[in-house]
Amino acid sequence: MAYTPSAGSTPLCGTLRVEVLRGAVISITTIDSRRRRIAVPVFVAGWLAIAAAVLLFGWTPTWAALTVPTERPPFSDMRSVQGAIDAVHQGLDPRVVNPGDPWHRTMDYPIVWERIAERLHFEVERDYLSFEIALVLAFLASVAGLLWWSPSPWLVAAAFSSSVLLLVERGNNDLAVFALVYLAESLPLAIGLGVLFVAALLKLYPVLCWPALIRSRATLVLAGVLAVAFLLLLQDELGAIHKAQPLRAYLSYGSASFAYAFKVMGHVAVPGLLISAVLIVAALGVLWAFGGHIRFAHDERFEARRRLFYAGAFVFLGTFVLGSNWDYRLAFLLFCVPLLVTLESAVFRRTLLAILLVSLNHSALGTWFGLAGYAVNELAKAGLFVLMAAVATMVLQQDDVVRRLWQRLSLFPKPR
Repeated sequence: MAYTPSAGSTPLCGTLRVEVLRGAVISITTIDSRRRRIAVPVFVAGWLAIAAAVLLFGWTPTWAALTVPTERPPFSDMRSVQGAIDAVHQGLDPRVVNPGDPWHRTMDYPIVWERIAERLHFEVERDYLSFEIALVLAFLASVAGLLWWSPSPWLVAAAFSSSVLLLVERGNNDLAVFALVYLAESLPLAIGLGVLFVAALLKLYPVLCWPALIRSRATLVLAGVLAVAFLLLLQDELGAIHKAQPLRAYLSYGSASFAYAFKVMGHVAVPGLLISAVLIVAALGVLWAFGGHIRFAHDERFEARRRLFYAGAFVFLGTFVLGSNWDYRLAFLLFCVPLLVTLESAVFRRTLLAILLVSLNHSALGTWFGLAGYAVNELAKAGLFVLMAAVATMVLQQDDVVRRLWQRLSLFPKPR
């Protein structure tokens, strides 16, 4: 790790500083090695136990014991894609009417998923289940990779949260998107942007991850080209996909979900835009009061931690403002944990991570504590948005790459 002595410092001070930093890196590596020997086996053993329970006791009893609301047939979310094959064969648009879905839900995904379903023969139940199991394994392998790279008790706890369990139980194609985002973060920037482009064609919202890989003018130009291609390819589908998105309050997050809850439960009309504005103002208040305390310990993996954080935080903050989302999308918060555990303020770090875990456990808290548990979870989600918006702003402000890019793009002359 390079160190440049500040004005007035001596070479000896600089040398001592480098040695201290090197010692810290060695210490961190030792701690990570010890934690890895615990975290990864616990994660693997836990999911093997869940798989064994499904085989021994059945789908519904296993997930019910884990407080996950269960639907049958298994992996219910992608059944709308499976049913889309029949709708297309009948000359119907599955994004408008989808009689082949067990619940007659419309398919709120890009039409490419119907093509994938036909090519992989989703109408054959064995082939459908094989595809879903492959998605689950890719997702779990990605989480295991995160744990191997940045082991922590917080990340282990998040990996067994209600939101992550729900994602696996429903078999939503967010499983594929999570794995693609993890892969993109592991590749060179340009190739990673290509992977995120594919992810966006599958689910739209991965566009929010693109800024995580814009670290130079070249990647900025590439992202712009991909954005144009994305709009050209999906311009005829965006409206239909938006209309097919349901509004919900249960097992969900986002300003639109809060607005819907106020309308259904309190008979009060509160625009989602107003809710977003109030939360953003609260985030600015946190920045004003505590911005100076949002600092991170740096090691040789800090840049990678920051890029992972950008991907997870931008998905959470962006989807929160833009619509109503099922809680399983909160799984992307796992990408934020490797950076958040390096917050220097122990109080702020533990508070933020505790709120994150509460936000991830809607069904568990509701099962254990009833309406009070659900209320605490919803308040935690709002609080998490405020804190994550403040932290993301400070991370961007402290990012030299972002500052340089902003200066080059600025229309105003640089101060002399």
